[in-house]
Amino acid sequence: MKMDNLILQRLAEWREKYGMLPQIVDLYAQLLQVRMEMRSAIELPDYSHLAGAVVDSRLREGLPVLDLNEFRLEWDCVRYSFQAVIDILAEHRAGEFEETELLKDIISNDDLLQQLVRDWLRGLSPSPVASGYGVINEGFLGLVIQAALSPFLAAYSEAVLPLIDQALWRRRFCPVCGGKPD
Repeated sequence: MKMDNLILQRLAEWREKYGMLPQIVDLYAQLLQVRMEMRSAIELPDYSHLAGAVVDSRLREGLPVLDLNEFRLEWDCVRYSFQAVIDILAEHRAGEFEETELLKDIISNDDLLQQLVRDWLRGLSPSPVASGYGVINEGFLGLVIQAALSPFLAAYSEAVLPLIDQALWRRRFCPVCGGKPD
């Protein structure tokens, strides 16, 4: 969280010094701002049941520390994060991504939103869930999901990483959630 603040502070200094930021930098600064805003609203569950032996066992088996049932997402916050990300991307990519309206329809449906998130967290393609609403570019869909869930995944990571002996983890995916590490 401190690093996010430092990044935004430095970007603000550059914006003041040079005027505008390049569009891509401005886009990611806005996404980082959403991440920080959402992070302060996220309440994490108690993970005291994840004692050393449980964590070590999961890591030795090649399993992430948290399984899908241990993610306790507040769906109103998730929906808000998706909406904010979609709005930012629509502003920066007006005309390129007609999918933004389709995504707004999807996130307004609780069941579809939850299925989209569950599939993505399981490493499955979210496209089949979205395909009922029309054609959505899979890369764009992945970008939206990644950016919208980033605050939640960062919060869970901050809470769980101290429990992990990283010497036990030699995999190409996140030891906390099983997703792509960043």
